[in-house]
Amino acid sequence: MNKKLKIYASILTVIFINSSVVSAAPLSKQLQIQKQRLEQEKKTYEDITKKLEEKEIAIEHLDNKIQKALAEVEGYKSKISKTEANIEQVNKDITKAEEDLEKQQDLFNKRVRALYVNGQASYLDVLVEAEGFSDLMSRVENVRRVMKYDKEIFAEMESQREVLNAKKSELDKEKQNLVAFKNNSEKKLAEIKESAAEQKRLIQDLNSEKKIYASKINTSQVAVNSTLQAINQENARAAEAARLAREAAQSQQNNNSNNSSNNSSTPSRGPSYSGSVSGNELVAYAQNFLGLQYVWGGTTPSGFDCSGYMQYVYAHFGIGIGRTTYDQIHNGVEVSRSELQPGDLVLFGTWNDPHHVGMYIGGNQYIHAPRTGDVIKISPLTRSDYLTARRILN
Repeated sequence: MNKKLKIYASILTVIFINSSVVSAAPLSKQLQIQKQRLEQEKKTYEDITKKLEEKEIAIEHLDNKIQKALAEVEGYKSKISKTEANIEQVNKDITKAEEDLEKQQDLFNKRVRALYVNGQASYLDVLVEAEGFSDLMSRVENVRRVMKYDKEIFAEMESQREVLNAKKSELDKEKQNLVAFKNNSEKKLAEIKESAAEQKRLIQDLNSEKKIYASKINTSQVAVNSTLQAINQENARAAEAARLAREAAQSQQNNNSNNSSNNSSTPSRGPSYSGSVSGNELVAYAQNFLGLQYVWGGTTPSGFDCSGYMQYVYAHFGIGIGRTTYDQIHNGVEVSRSELQPGDLVLFGTWNDPHHVGMYIGGNQYIHAPRTGDVIKISPLTRSDYLTARRILN
């Protein structure tokens, strides 16, 4: 009886093994096709990720350009205000000069009218009417004094006219400068509008790329799930065939020992990064603003730009850093990428144009206010334009 059972078991084993081999052949081919497709999807994922990164950086450059243009426009506004104040002062000076000139002209006219009323048409008539030598000499002296006074009055009047003309010329020049400032302001505003329009187009392209990216990831995931499902099914069939073969070949008392056991292991979480307490506190506070909208020139929880966000977080702990990336790249001390700790500033771009900044949080990730149309978020520190890092904390 035992001999027959062994023969039957051998026959069943051959049948199950042959069945598994036959079914494994097309499955192996299908798995190979799925792996090739998965590799293609991964390549597509990498290409799209690179394009997304390039567009993100391009938008950051535009944000930086708009930020500079806004600052220049504010500068022009300040110059316009000063010019208008100068024009107002010049107008006051002109008004006063005209009043002084009018007073002197009126004084001269009154004296001329007095001579005419007294029947004397000129200084010569005054001398001819002299009565005696003594009176003549007296009249000569008086005429000399009057003529000197007349000369001084006319000289003063001429001087006032020159001052008035100079003031008018100065006013004209100020007006020309004002027009030039306004034209520059309008030009800068036009550039900002053009940049904003370009930025909207880039964001639209970025959103389209994101949709493609999501579709590719979904396709890849479906392929992976399909592959895993096929592998699980094949493993289950092979395990079932082996189990049936063993059960037919072995006695009843050995069934328990023939049952396969599955061992599971819990992967190690790995050592957690232990940075300075102050650095972790900075990161914890910075995470309170996750999801907040990016705003050009923003420095408050109503909306931040990249550097304004960093400045605000550090200021919460009484630590002062610069307002822009051009300032922050000089704050603290430089640290290498391999020595990054939570709370360190990470900067991107070039030394001449550090156009973006964020805060390292550990795990090769950083938190930042990315760009227009995006929100404060955590991103992997894998950008190709990584520049340097600065440690603010001692």
